[in-house]
Amino acid sequence: MVLRNILLFVFLIPLFQVCPQTRRPYVPGFDSKELHKNFISVNASNIGDTDIWLFSSGGAKWDLLGTNNNIIVYDHGPWIIGKINNEVKAGLVKWISSFSPGPIINGKAALDILPQDSLKYRVYKISKNDSINNPDVIEWAAGWGAPVDVNGQPVVYADETLWTIYNGLFDHGIFGSYWEPSPSIPVEIQQKTYCYDNHYKENILSSTIFYEYTLINKSSQTIDSAYFGFWSDIDFGHPSSNFPAIDINRQLAYCWTDDINPYSLPVSVGYVFLNGPVVKEPNSSAIFDGRIIPGYKNLSLSSFHPINGHGGLNPVMGQIVNMKSAWNVARGLDTVGNCIIDSSTGTITKFPLSGDPVTGTGYVYPFRNTSGEAGFVMFSGPFTMAPMDTQWVVLALIAAKDSTGLRAITQLRHKADVLRSIPYMNLVTKNVIQLSMDITLPEYFSLKQNYPNPFNSITKIKFTIPFVGDDISIPVKLKLYDMLGEEIALLADGLYKPGEYEVEFNSNSFGNNLSSGVYFYSLEAREYFNTRKMIILK
Repeated sequence: MVLRNILLFVFLIPLFQVCPQTRRPYVPGFDSKELHKNFISVNASNIGDTDIWLFSSGGAKWDLLGTNNNIIVYDHGPWIIGKINNEVKAGLVKWISSFSPGPIINGKAALDILPQDSLKYRVYKISKNDSINNPDVIEWAAGWGAPVDVNGQPVVYADETLWTIYNGLFDHGIFGSYWEPSPSIPVEIQQKTYCYDNHYKENILSSTIFYEYTLINKSSQTIDSAYFGFWSDIDFGHPSSNFPAIDINRQLAYCWTDDINPYSLPVSVGYVFLNGPVVKEPNSSAIFDGRIIPGYKNLSLSSFHPINGHGGLNPVMGQIVNMKSAWNVARGLDTVGNCIIDSSTGTITKFPLSGDPVTGTGYVYPFRNTSGEAGFVMFSGPFTMAPMDTQWVVLALIAAKDSTGLRAITQLRHKADVLRSIPYMNLVTKNVIQLSMDITLPEYFSLKQNYPNPFNSITKIKFTIPFVGDDISIPVKLKLYDMLGEEIALLADGLYKPGEYEVEFNSNSFGNNLSSGVYFYSLEAREYFNTRKMIILK
């Protein structure tokens, strides 16, 4: 027993570099927000992951899980891998992300060319009942691809939407310590994460999170043999009993449990692949960004790589630890490049663990446990992206529970069947946030005369803040002085967005210290400075 423990420790040391304990370096402009109207709440960041470093207890939680620990997904994110001039290029999320915030501008990552705009490369969050009081509505990034209607007004998908943009060009060195070469690819990704309100009742849509990825080749070179991938570290119940599986017919990748572990939950969690990349196909039609395009077809899943832990000793189910192993699994091979044999048929397969856990038939997970890093990567391809070509992918995170883990699989399958049976145009509702046309934002700084003036105890002071360059908000101070120029009070101090503001001043808040007389108040904002006089009469 002692020898076994020592050997396990020795083998795991070099592999800890790729496990979720890896500390993410500082990423300029990093941001994340939470989608919370659904029974499933999820975090989304502007580098493609779920921001497990801030929300370290897990990236997705399910209110209906029925336990204090309601985590169902620890982390997940997209992959894009392909060849440029016969060299493998990739961008990916695997507990840490090789992506960086912002678009690709003039062939360079946004953080390389315009780092001063990093606040604009954030996650934008809007809901269908929002107004211009939400800064993300006013600052909606339509110029970078955030969805709008024909009048340029923000469009909310379902009831609540997160939108962000990131790219695979910026080299922040996150993967460089153990990937050769470090992942980099000239692809810009626009991500929409959205959900329907749960309305305090359970139905299929009330426990579903949708993901849309728009991928654009922003280089002057063609990316060939490309694959879209999606990686997930699913966590629910006991971390040793999240068994990976793939249902090819339902395009459903998921994790399940067999109820043998006394700490297991009768739950199943997975992702259903709804709309894949498009390729030319005569006499067919595809769905692309909500439109029907003739002469094309949507690709289905092309391979599945299960992961049973952070150890790389099992090439069929081991971790992907470098560019070579990533390229192998994207093409349906194991991590070292060998064909995979279906243990139930003896034939070659690109979909290991595609059997039926409910009946125990076919190629099913063969072990009694997993590690806490269990999950999978699913791929769809190959396709070619010429310069400025765009691809579009839709998938959904779903969860199910029942009296046993195997019965939960049946429930999960039913949800996948329903979602796949509904055309995209009927499944996803879109709501426009109406921007009032008579609202005019200030063009200049101004400090208004207080009203009433003179006053006995209470008066109001108005001031306006215009747009200043590219700044989203600017520091503002509103101060009160006596006749000798001594500062008496700081009435406003903070970052203010463009608009008109009103501050109420109550002289009684200072007890008997403020006597009748003349006082001055001043506004400081950037280069603007103005002073006005007020009179207190008691």
